[in-house]
Amino acid sequence: MSKRLIISLVISLLAHLLLLLGMILAYSFDSVAVPRDKVAPNIRAVAVDGAAIKQRKEVKKTPQKTPPKAQDDKAKLRKQQEERKRQQQIAEEKKRKAAEAKKQADAKKKQAEEAKRQKELAEQKKRDEAERKKREQALAEQRQREEELLAEQMAAEQQAMAAEREAVLSEVEIYKTRIEARIRQYWNQPEFQGECTFNIRLGPGGILLSYQELAEKGNRYCDSAERAVAKAAPFPMSKNPAVIDELRSLNILLRPKQDIN
Repeated sequence: MSKRLIISLVISLLAHLLLLLGMILAYSFDSVAVPRDKVAPNIRAVAVDGAAIKQRKEVKKTPQKTPPKAQDDKAKLRKQQEERKRQQQIAEEKKRKAAEAKKQADAKKKQAEEAKRQKELAEQKKRDEAERKKREQALAEQRQREEELLAEQMAAEQQAMAAEREAVLSEVEIYKTRIEARIRQYWNQPEFQGECTFNIRLGPGGILLSYQELAEKGNRYCDSAERAVAKAAPFPMSKNPAVIDELRSLNILLRPKQDIN
């Protein structure tokens, strides 16, 4: 509270006190008390000043006016209060706007961070997809190389097997020729024409396990051939197991050499 306002309030209070004191004094002088010993019994008289009563009534009816200075102080105080209230409202509005701006800034920042995160995720996903395709391509190429290598190996193995088989059959033919030649050493060929086919079963070392006449052309052409087969054993035999397997059972055609084309 300002000093000027305090002075105005003190002056107003003193004025009211003075007014009240005057009213009390006026009432005291206008009232006249009559002594009891000079007045008849049961009679009490009071002298009243009509003018004073009328004046007091007018004073009571007249409203008390606030001094102009006090009114100015109250107006200033009211303005100050209103100004403080307005400043408070302005401050609150600024605070609200600042909070709203901060909220919007935080939301934009969060949105930007989320957009950045989504972008990074998309880029990472793109990199992962590229890496996955690269790995798949590498695996596909590796499988293709393995398949090609396997095909080459199989082809090489088949070629080797074919070459080995060819070599075995070639050696089998050589030993069949040797076996036939050994039989001819012990065969007294008949003078008449004919031919005879035998199935010979051989064991390890070329031993003769069994033989069987399969076909004969000519009258008893195979008799001498049969005796020659029995005398020629054991027969030449290869040490190659594959050749031995082929020679375990073979057919031998015996006929005069001049008939062999």
